[in-house]
Amino acid sequence: MNLSHVPDLPALAMLKSVIREGSFSAAAKEWGVSQQAMSQRMRSIESLVGAALFTRSPQGIAVTEAGVALLPAIDRLLEQADVLAQAITALSVTRGESVDIAASQTIAEHLVPGWLMRFKAQQRAALASPQDTSPTIHAHVANSRDVVALVRERAVDIGFIETPTIPGDLSHASFLEDDLVLVVSPRHKLARRTAPLILDDIAGMPLVLREPGSGTRDTLERALESAGLGAPVAALELGTSAAIRSAVAAGIAPTVMSIHSVRDDVSLGKLVAIEFEGQVLRRPLTALWNGPVHRLSPPARELLGVIFDRA
Repeated sequence: MNLSHVPDLPALAMLKSVIREGSFSAAAKEWGVSQQAMSQRMRSIESLVGAALFTRSPQGIAVTEAGVALLPAIDRLLEQADVLAQAITALSVTRGESVDIAASQTIAEHLVPGWLMRFKAQQRAALASPQDTSPTIHAHVANSRDVVALVRERAVDIGFIETPTIPGDLSHASFLEDDLVLVVSPRHKLARRTAPLILDDIAGMPLVLREPGSGTRDTLERALESAGLGAPVAALELGTSAAIRSAVAAGIAPTVMSIHSVRDDVSLGKLVAIEFEGQVLRRPLTALWNGPVHRLSPPARELLGVIFDRA
């Protein structure tokens, strides 16, 4: 068997991405590499094959006759590789591989537990025998800024953030939208308000805030800045959602936080949540990973599948 002219599987998958996207830049973004690196990889494939596979012009790229001739064989090879990947996925379940994730506090407290229950149920259903073990999830809680750093350093497989600022150097996909609300003590003068708020209503209002770098604070700061209202005024800075809820319930000052974070306390009458008009404090909740999704381990990809099927 002579494989000296056969590119490796990632190279062929990249080639398919270039053909599908119709440009090196779009394919490079999908794979998490620079356009220059993608172009260089395609030239290496052409050199290995001994024929030009693309024609390049200001209008984009087109597949040559040689490229078209190779496509059916490439497709068959990648299909077989996918079969192998599925077999490896089944093995990974029996080996009990682990997945490391990092999530911001709102996501960690109110969404991650449900994801993990569904993931574990799915894994148990896939076990070949009672002796097999499902992958272990190691979860880290941090603010959004630190989650981004962990993903960038590959210290975790997947990160989950709640900030509107999405790093362009990481692969990402938003899975849910989240609204921030003004949260007050039942004794506060705004507790009986039924009309939605506008940002002007909280301009200059002392608030209990999360530390800099949190997604909640970042969202609030950006919204106020965009409205020309200046930075939020900190009556107190605290590092956890639970501490902030306690401070607000004690009457220290209101806060702005996710409706997910206060739903239970609101239903129990401990806190009152007041919505903002329109979508001025709506933000995406986003999953991040470093590089193309194909490079994640099978269990990590399966976890993402659970999240995006039923966020």
